[in-house]
Amino acid sequence: MSSVSLLFLCFILLFIDAEIDVDLSVDKTNWIDPSDPFSSSTLFRSHLVEPNKCDPDQNLQKCIQEYRNLHDELLALRINRANSVDALMKHVLRRFMEKLHINLNDSGSIFKKAQVTLSQHDLSVMRRYLDTEKAVEEFGLREDLRAALENFLVESDIRSDHSLFTFLHNLLPYIMLLNVILLIPAALFFLRSTVSTQKLVTFLLLSTFCWSCYATYMRKYQEILAERFLRTDAVFRREGGVCSPQGLLSEAFDVMLSYVRIKQKSECLKAYEDELIAPLWQVDPLQVIAEVLSNFFLGGLPASGTHLNLFFNNFFVDTPFHLALVKMLFAIAFPLAIAYAIYLYANCYTRKQQKNSEKEQRRIKPKETTRTAISRSNSQAELIVSSAESETSQNSN
Repeated sequence: MSSVSLLFLCFILLFIDAEIDVDLSVDKTNWIDPSDPFSSSTLFRSHLVEPNKCDPDQNLQKCIQEYRNLHDELLALRINRANSVDALMKHVLRRFMEKLHINLNDSGSIFKKAQVTLSQHDLSVMRRYLDTEKAVEEFGLREDLRAALENFLVESDIRSDHSLFTFLHNLLPYIMLLNVILLIPAALFFLRSTVSTQKLVTFLLLSTFCWSCYATYMRKYQEILAERFLRTDAVFRREGGVCSPQGLLSEAFDVMLSYVRIKQKSECLKAYEDELIAPLWQVDPLQVIAEVLSNFFLGGLPASGTHLNLFFNNFFVDTPFHLALVKMLFAIAFPLAIAYAIYLYANCYTRKQQKNSEKEQRRIKPKETTRTAISRSNSQAELIVSSAESETSQNSN
């Protein structure tokens, strides 16, 4: 049975070999390689003259021309986009001017009171427009934005350009300057009417003294800090060798100098003081007060001497001898005249004060005389009553 099946299988194989062509070659003339960009490109196949022939120069010129056309189209799109944005801005600005009733032909200043009106939908549109990062926005979004900005600003109060409000607005800077100018004499008048001259002068002197003490204290504090910084820099330059032990010659030299000059603090001691003592405690308040008082009484002498020197130099410069004598007489007589005028004014002021005091005393004296007369009459009546009582008591006895 197995031999019969084997013979049958051999017969079938011989039959297939006889019917089928042994040549397995396939025609590949119309095949296209999918990995070849030139064979699958429609642009390349459209430029082919024949299926197997190609003109490189002609294809290159066509590609360059297509690139130029694409570049021109891109520039046109950019120009159209810029023009469209500019047109949108012009439209929105024109609508603003119309809603506010503003005439652009007017050359004067315009003051309008506007009212802002935005709905929830308009706010969402503006938010989406501001948050977008696209190079070219959607046309629908821009139209929604234009519709949202139609009634964005509305005039709430119409004012004429020649109204009182405009006039006062133009005078506003000058009014502020006038207020500042009038503030000083108004403050002086208020202080003079509420506080006496003596108290006002005392207050000014006391406030000036306090400010001078504060300024002097801060100046001395800054000076101490500057000296500390200088000593610290010196220590850093010496690389910390300030407190190193000195040699025999330097010690002997310091001992010899102690007989000639007052011994100062060593650099090592100053360095430790800078580390341990706060600069706030090195400023003496009594020294500050003494310096302020000395500057108050003697500080004007150097300045007055300098100005006096400049005055005489400029007063007698390029002056002949006879005119110099006249100027000298004038320079002597002018201060004397000023002193005499001050004396007369003080004398008149004291006389006026004396007259006022005498008038006040005259007003007070009648009241005192009436009071003394009443007291005298009361005392006399009391004496009479007491004498009458004594007489009645004697008669009864």
